[in-house]
Amino acid sequence: MPTFEGDKLVGFTRFIAQYNEAFFELNRLAQIACTIPVTSVQSERSFSCLKLIKTHLRTTMLDDRLSDIAVLSIHTARARSLDLDKVVDKFIAIYPLCRIQLTF
Repeated sequence: MPTFEGDKLVGFTRFIAQYNEAFFELNRLAQIACTIPVTSVQSERSFSCLKLIKTHLRTTMLDDRLSDIAVLSIHTARARSLDLDKVVDKFIAIYPLCRIQLTF
């Protein structure tokens, strides 16, 4: 039996690719198997975050806002690295006549 280099599935796919004319369908299936993610953890995490957000803010939120908050919740590391001063400056540049009044 031939030995496959590197990862077993990738090595098998490379080996089968040499015989594409004889094993066309097997080659296609092996290529598809190489592109399928191993787990669905990211999608499960997305739905979990969405469920938490919806339970807290279900009655007062529109779909666009819910979608934006879900993206921020899913990508928390990237959201925390944002420079809020730059975000506010960009908002002011886009909406120069908008004024926010904060009162306590």
